[in-house]
Amino acid sequence: MRRLALFLLISPFLTSCGGVQPKEAKVTIPLPADKSSVEPSVARLLNQTSSELRNSMEDPQKWLVHGSALFANAYYHESAESLRQAITLKSEMPQATYLLAAALWKANKQEDGIVALQAALVLIPEYDMGWRLLAEWQLERGETADAEVSARRAFDLNPGRIGTRYILAQSLMDDGKYEEALPFLEETISVK
Repeated sequence: MRRLALFLLISPFLTSCGGVQPKEAKVTIPLPADKSSVEPSVARLLNQTSSELRNSMEDPQKWLVHGSALFANAYYHESAESLRQAITLKSEMPQATYLLAAALWKANKQEDGIVALQAALVLIPEYDMGWRLLAEWQLERGETADAEVSARRAFDLNPGRIGTRYILAQSLMDDGKYEEALPFLEETISVK
């Protein structure tokens, strides 16, 4: 009898500790909401990529391809969803992470875009164009000191890029460092 009473007392506790397993969220393939406004050739492409994806929902590369197709056709929100799924399946995908950053930026989610770009640069730290893009975005947001750090990193990785020299000079000038910016501007102008 004591055992039964004890069991009845602790049974609800044990049940609540185990908890009910949350239902796994159903993953859907992102597509443009208004399919009637999608150009026919784009619709065919998205039908093809989504069909291939439907047959292989656990393949991060298929999610990347679908996200890339969406991005190339300016469906940035949908592209970001697809790319996030690719990264969820395989976290070390620099191309997907970089493209996610661009999709978020274009979808007017600049802060999220910068975070994604920084994550991509952790995966590909030697990608000078990524550092330059980060510097450009930081300049657009008025984050001058951060932009200078990013532009210097890009310049250190590849000092031969004229655009990188310009972004570095711009970040220096925005921070009031005109004398330091001048040689970079002169080099930019003198390159033939």
